[in-house]
Amino acid sequence: MPHQKGLFLEMHYDIECVKRIVKHFYRVCSSILEGLIVMAKLIEEFLFEVASDRELEIGAFVSLVEMSSAASMGTDRSSFGIYSAIDIYLDKHSYLTESEREEVCRGLDYHRMSAEVCEHAAKNQKIPLRIVVQVLVLVQLQLRYAITKEMQGSDNKLIQDEVESDGGVLALGGG
Repeated sequence: MPHQKGLFLEMHYDIECVKRIVKHFYRVCSSILEGLIVMAKLIEEFLFEVASDRELEIGAFVSLVEMSSAASMGTDRSSFGIYSAIDIYLDKHSYLTESEREEVCRGLDYHRMSAEVCEHAAKNQKIPLRIVVQVLVLVQLQLRYAITKEMQGSDNKLIQDEVESDGGVLALGGG
């Protein structure tokens, strides 16, 4: 909400009001998927908007991150918007300690981050080291899974080709 202070117009965000509106929406419309997707997007956009506010306290921002993450949970939305807002917040609040930066990143769902976002997070100096390690471990596990799946697919293709070349008959030892 705009607030005039001297010559400057300051913005103050009523986070509690936003929470009440969101809770009411979920009470009334929680079974409508399209509405859930729209609400998740709106919360994410609000989070992105307030992230650059240097006066926004860490607790209020973390609360919004958690709300945005929870809102996206029932949808197929990625964590890109949440990650972007966190990146902006950390940039504008560069004085935060390592543990405070970890608290800010707590609501980030690494499993919903694209490979590009994971790569950016791994190289991002503002992201706490513990979070970077968790992202890298996740990327490694995803890569291992993809390779294993590809290898199994190749093995199945080889077996299928052998069966087809034998005319559908498998010779089982001996004779």
